[in-house]
Amino acid sequence: MPFGLCNAPGTFMRLMNDVLCPFIDSFVIVYLDDILVYSATWEEHISHLTQALETLKKHQLLANLKECEFPKQSLVYLGYVIGGGELKINPSNIEAIMKWSVPTNVTEVRSFIRAAQYLRKFIASFSSQHCSTR
Repeated sequence: MPFGLCNAPGTFMRLMNDVLCPFIDSFVIVYLDDILVYSATWEEHISHLTQALETLKKHQLLANLKECEFPKQSLVYLGYVIGGGELKINPSNIEAIMKWSVPTNVTEVRSFIRAAQYLRKFIASFSSQHCSTR
């Protein structure tokens, strides 16, 4: 995308959604400047990847191979680790909550609660009480 195009991410997403429409939510996800191709088996993945790349080529669109990653068993995407049929939170996000400094004002308390509530389903024993601080 050329510099100066103020709506570049939205423009890219709309173009990719139009071009890859037959594959969206079947084996392709487009988000901002990422195109993810996913499959259950290796053979299926080769077929899906070929279809997606041929469709891009047919529309005179090119993939920057320096930006591409092939093949991946799992990947970090939007703060999650996706792979092996599972969705997990990125361990660095949990570590950030665990190392969060003690809030000193209302704004910091609210910030911590929002972050912790978002991640709670991924943190084992999130709601359990620990008496080790007493």
